[in-house]
Amino acid sequence: AEAGGFGVVAAGARERSDDGCPAFAAERVVEKPGAAEAAALAVEELGGDLLTCFGMYVLPSRTFDYLDDDVRANRRCRGVFGLTPALSRLAADRGLRAILVEGTRFDFGDARAFAATWATFGK
Repeated sequence: AEAGGFGVVAAGARERSDDGCPAFAAERVVEKPGAAEAAALAVEELGGDLLTCFGMYVLPSRTFDYLDDDVRANRRCRGVFGLTPALSRLAADRGLRAILVEGTRFDFGDARAFAATWATFGK
């Protein structure tokens, strides 16, 4: 599966969200993994699909403590302060779940993806 442009969740045990949606305990979050790493993150229970992040989060307040720690220690991911390391710390603390959402993911990450997304909606 194509994952080079997305964050991917390493899934742990299968759960149910509070509203009954399929969910997984998140073990860590990997930002834009390469093909080999993405293959290792595939979820067998989902037919080898990946759990990718698409930017919608409900986060506990300690997330911002983790972000603050990173800024104060000048820890950067790919040259910037990012959410992914904080999400991985939440996962390590057993404070992050991935909710499975059925549907089509649309990308606005670059000009080509943006154009393809709008072309789809223009049909």
